[in-house]
Amino acid sequence: MALDCKMCLSNASILFVVLFSSVLLLIIISPTEAQPGFVSIDCGGLETFVSLTNITWVTDEEYVTTGQSATVKDSTVRYFPEKIPKNCYELRPVEEGRAYIVRAFFHYGDFDNKDRMPQFSLIVDATVMVSPVSDDDTYEMYVAAKSDTISVCLARDVSSLTGDPFISTLELRPLPLGTTYDTVALSQGFGLFSIYSLDLGSNYSYVLGYPNDTLDRLWWSEASLDSSSVSTTHEIVVSANRNLDAAPPIMLQTAITGTNLTYSFTKSVSSRSKYLVTMHFSEFSPNVTGPGQRVFDIYSNVWQQGIQPWAPNVDIYNLSGGQFMGVVLYSTQPVTPVNDSILLNFKSSPNSSHGPIISGIQVLLLTPQPLSNLTSSDDARPIRDIRDYYVINGSFGDPCMPEKFPWTWIYCELQAGIPRITSIFLSRWSLMGVIYSQFNKLLGLTEIHLDSNNLTGMIPEFNSLSDLIVLDLSRNRLTGPIPEFASLKNLQTLNLENNRLSGSIPATLSTLPGLKELYLANNQLEGEIPPSLLSKLKAGTLNFTYGGNPKLTCNGESCDLLMVAPSPPTPSGSPPSPSSVVPTPSYATRKTASTLSIFLILILFFKMQAI
Repeated sequence: MALDCKMCLSNASILFVVLFSSVLLLIIISPTEAQPGFVSIDCGGLETFVSLTNITWVTDEEYVTTGQSATVKDSTVRYFPEKIPKNCYELRPVEEGRAYIVRAFFHYGDFDNKDRMPQFSLIVDATVMVSPVSDDDTYEMYVAAKSDTISVCLARDVSSLTGDPFISTLELRPLPLGTTYDTVALSQGFGLFSIYSLDLGSNYSYVLGYPNDTLDRLWWSEASLDSSSVSTTHEIVVSANRNLDAAPPIMLQTAITGTNLTYSFTKSVSSRSKYLVTMHFSEFSPNVTGPGQRVFDIYSNVWQQGIQPWAPNVDIYNLSGGQFMGVVLYSTQPVTPVNDSILLNFKSSPNSSHGPIISGIQVLLLTPQPLSNLTSSDDARPIRDIRDYYVINGSFGDPCMPEKFPWTWIYCELQAGIPRITSIFLSRWSLMGVIYSQFNKLLGLTEIHLDSNNLTGMIPEFNSLSDLIVLDLSRNRLTGPIPEFASLKNLQTLNLENNRLSGSIPATLSTLPGLKELYLANNQLEGEIPPSLLSKLKAGTLNFTYGGNPKLTCNGESCDLLMVAPSPPTPSGSPPSPSSVVPTPSYATRKTASTLSIFLILILFFKMQAI
């Protein structure tokens, strides 16, 4: 397999991986100015501070609107007692399409005095990334931004009694364009988890991160291999143009070497998954002064006679461009573990005068599938505007996704792989104000349920909602005339009962080909009911109620024909709608009572006749 001065791997089916415990960062070089684009959130914290690594940590008040703060020993957490599907941090600004590291740390610390780790899921944008979250773990995820915001959400099972979701710290780190992570996985829609990030040959007991690693990846010291550790104090040069995701120069000053090297990864590795493996090298031996002096083959998972190497004839001096230069290698084929283990073998070539050398290895888990698409931006923007206009609490993150955790008052469907909003269920939500114009921008709507609120003003035409089937605006305080709804060719149910609507009933309603239910009772309508509507009522093709409008006339006379509306059905698979059953109007109760009175009078009459 040919090398292009970078090589790559991959495979994944497990989403839930234990990564890192709480750690300290090693500072080896003097602090520098923090990188632009870093977002470092001290969840539940009370004030901003600057860490020893010169990173500014801020409180989370600008990123989340729910939850409460709690103190655990010398740190804080934000926990979320709200009984809603998901609570979310909105990380911004981000650049759509750009790759980022999202890192979340969870330290329970018995903040709730229950001595029991709560069970909840970690969501990034539209995908459940970890379920359940583990205590004292850091999850380092690599994702490409799908919009100008990255949502990081904690989702509870609303029926669970295991406690409240919480989070300790949350970080966002931008990655340069063209990294290995981007090329192999992120640009194709997949996400990555860092499983192992090893600084080989070093022996410190801390974690290497920023400012040594300008990308702020976290590296763990590893010197326990059956090999020799070597190091140099000579500066290692890394060309950003050739190695955008190279290891930190300080890390490339240490390495392990030997005639043959073997390294096995078993913890948090599954044969059902795919992995990206990157390897970091530098040639700093004073005895290697040119190409061909240190050449070795790399085998993945197996090494024996006749098996082709995963990467043949690796010459670090040649690949890096010279001595004291760093280089990243990765394979163009996925690494699939054998027996839940990734085994890497480094074997000297026959004519090589020096054995293999390596400074670092990173193993990353690919998500089993590409990360889920967000709700269509054509729907996401107006539905968020609607949420904000009516101050609908408890609706955070992506509206439709993940599929298990959508907003509770909408229903979505996949259309060409993109989630679209098809129904809105806001019955009895105590909404106030007018019917917001943004409803008309949700072009895929088939149902709108806004009944039993305190909405005022006039009813819009909804002329952009040609797919609308059900429109229920009953039991509000709407005024003005009934629109013609000429564009709603698919409308089947129109419920405007119990409002303050005035004017006449538009004759165009009778031309709507699919209209089966029309409920107009208890308004202030007047004038002649269109004969075509009465004809459909008489023929049984239209359920039509209009009582409680004393100024309406039927063929020039007072209308005394009253029809009781049946219960409009709840659409299959949609959230339960409190308004899905249209209440029987009061006039129907009076009519039933009158019928009963006549029946009793007739019985009394026949008894008197018998006497």
